Amino acid sequence: MLPIQSEQQVIPTSVAFSNTNWLQSHVVKNERLVRWFLSHGASPDAPAINPAFTPVMSAARYAPLSIVKLIYAHGASHHDVLQTAAESAAEGRLEVMEFLLDDGADINAVKWEHDHESFTSFGLLELGTALHYAAKSGYADKVELLLRRGARAEVLDSTGKTALDLARAYGQDNTVKILSSLSPPGGKGKIA
Repeated sequence: MLPIQSEQQVIPTSVAFSNTNWLQSHVVKNERLVRWFLSHGASPDAPAINPAFTPVMSAARYAPLSIVKLIYAHGASHHDVLQTAAESAAEGRLEVMEFLLDDGADINAVKWEHDHESFTSFGLLELGTALHYAAKSGYADKVELLLRRGARAEVLDSTGKTALDLARAYGQDNTVKILSSLSPPGGKGKIA
């Protein structure tokens, strides 16, 4: 592993690529830096200071699709990445979400359900599916995409709420309207 040298310190490559969310958010937007880190052995799934945040999650939140694809070409996992893109306000997230879904991301996975420690630590924070995050953030275009691609509106988050419950709680009338027009499985009545 090669170090990154600065006037103040030498930082191991794996640490620099994954150490802080702030650093990740800046590095993942620069294709040249991402290529350098990946070519020097940095893992896109390496945990940051908080083990639940990884460079690939930062890419899903901030980076252009070309960089997200580059990171996936180096073996990134899909854990919690779709949810991260769904809650992001950054431009181009619909395309990132389409790519992730086409690449096999689980549309109905609950954030951090695969990581017992993180799920237990953050479970009171309404950990949900990508649909939960898009709905409570008011992103009607993302909610529509997810529903079109097979998201299940009846899935509960870590606090026992549906995406519709969260959209209502956060006052997101545009996503409430979309979700409350759905019929539950079997077509009996409405979810609302």
